[in-house]
Amino acid sequence: EDLFAGAPMILTPSPGTPEAVMTMLTEFFLACGFGGIHTCPAEEHDRMVAFTSQLPHVIANAYVKGASIARREFFGGTFRDMTRVAGLNEEMWSEIFLENRRNLAGELKALVLRLSRYVDALEEGSVTALLDLLREGGECKRKVSTTGGAK
Repeated sequence: EDLFAGAPMILTPSPGTPEAVMTMLTEFFLACGFGGIHTCPAEEHDRMVAFTSQLPHVIANAYVKGASIARREFFGGTFRDMTRVAGLNEEMWSEIFLENRRNLAGELKALVLRLSRYVDALEEGSVTALLDLLREGGECKRKVSTTGGAK
């Protein structure tokens, strides 16, 4: 599977990057099969990849450490989807995580807070709170699915 076919490429030019260089890079990455070329400041890139790439890697890696991992007969499509990136290259991803640690730690803290709302709803037995949380998540997913985001 070609993970980059049709994928977006984000370029983070410095203020002095010549337009000719940007044109050359755009043409190169389009020829490589990327679906679109976008630009943004490096700080925005780092904040966004903490959420869109690094956080899912941490989640998958932590998730597979659960006690139920021994019961392989229960593994289905959802488990495979959730854990695809769990077997990461530890050395490479450690460097990536530490290089962007401020953004990644912030995303992890925000996720823990969001997850705690689900824990509270479950412990309270609140169908209303749980329905609200699930609806909110569904609405967020539908919004990104219809605006050109991840499917």
